[in-house]
Amino acid sequence: MSDEQPTVSDPMLELAGEAEKKPSVLRKVVDWIFSPWIKEESTSAFDWQQDAQQVDRVVRAFNPDPIAFTFLDTTRVKIHSGRMVKTGLCKPGAILELSSKGLMVGCSNQAYLIEKIQLPIGKGAVLSGADMLNGWTDTFKIGSTFERKTG
Repeated sequence: MSDEQPTVSDPMLELAGEAEKKPSVLRKVVDWIFSPWIKEESTSAFDWQQDAQQVDRVVRAFNPDPIAFTFLDTTRVKIHSGRMVKTGLCKPGAILELSSKGLMVGCSNQAYLIEKIQLPIGKGAVLSGADMLNGWTDTFKIGSTFERKTG
């Protein structure tokens, strides 16, 4: 066995060593360690006025937790998955179509097909397109509008 101390090449320790010499590096270390928590209310709610690609990014970014959400009338619904769909001009947030594939909703430039959605009703199960079509047609009416409510 050797009496030598092991060398540490951890980037945080290297930054800490530089922080003693430069206050600006210390600020970076503190910001890195004490970064703020993601606040669900401010970030995982999205605006249907955005383009479909941005909506898709928000949905993917906040899955599995916290799930992206929006409002249908006064009901807060969680969007678990979906994808962009090319369509003509449509009203942002409006339900365009309900099929076994999912719920097509208008965005600013294209549409977004919600493949899995969760309602705060009953057991709160995640619904697929077929589930929405089979049991929830009264809730997801063509022309109804999703909105972003600010509190």
